[in-house]
Amino acid sequence: LANRQEYIWISIGLSLFSNLVYPSLCSLVSRNVPADKQGAAQGSINGVKALTEGFGPLAFGLLMNVFEDTALPGAPYLIGGFITLLAVAVTFRIPSEEEYFHYTEVHREDGEAERKGLLDPESEEEDDEEGEVDEDEEQRNY
Repeated sequence: LANRQEYIWISIGLSLFSNLVYPSLCSLVSRNVPADKQGAAQGSINGVKALTEGFGPLAFGLLMNVFEDTALPGAPYLIGGFITLLAVAVTFRIPSEEEYFHYTEVHREDGEAERKGLLDPESEEEDDEEGEVDEDEEQRNY
């Protein structure tokens, strides 16, 4: 419980910083996803955000209610901390800068730049072929 007004203002300040993550994430995704996949990528981000904003408070409120009169009333905070640690562990699976640039190479075709990003299934096929021209891909371009 916040028994002093300063604690509430500190909490509000921290939540303001956390709200800066979403626009940054959308910006990063929009810069690194091909134009024809923008809708799917941004829709996925918005869908996950909507689910977490809806179910997060419900789940946390339920946990607070369940653990309220137990020997460990702070268990929901421990669970939240554990989930945060899992998220940090997942960040170690993010590709290195070298791997990132490998998958976001800019290919020049017909004078226009087209990004091949991490969500592009054809970029994996191209990595295996190392420069071989795929006839199906050539027909799709025309």
